Amino acid sequence: MDGAAPKRHYKKWDGEKWVTDTDAQHQSLVLEVLSKQASLIDEATKRIAVWQTKLLMGRKLSDDDSAALNAWMDYIDAVEAIDVSTVDADMHIAWPAEPAGSFNVTIPLQ
Repeated sequence: MDGAAPKRHYKKWDGEKWVTDTDAQHQSLVLEVLSKQASLIDEATKRIAVWQTKLLMGRKLSDDDSAALNAWMDYIDAVEAIDVSTVDADMHIAWPAEPAGSFNVTIPLQ
């Protein structure tokens, strides 16, 4: 090999020159996107935990809470449906928008 490896990530020696290791680069991008996907799902799951607990206890949800829970479940489904293997170097992922105005949980003060 002639010269030191470039300081940029994902380089490999092809026998003549340093080239971008596109497989390693893509794998790293996929892992980054998987981490973001897991983070979005984790945050959404935290937001619906109170509603799920109420339902598990046999309690009824208000119409607003039920609609919000369904919106968050649709959001989780949409995030899970993202095919992370298609990520490109520009990180173009069309993440779904969080449900609008559905982050408040109604907790009766009794």
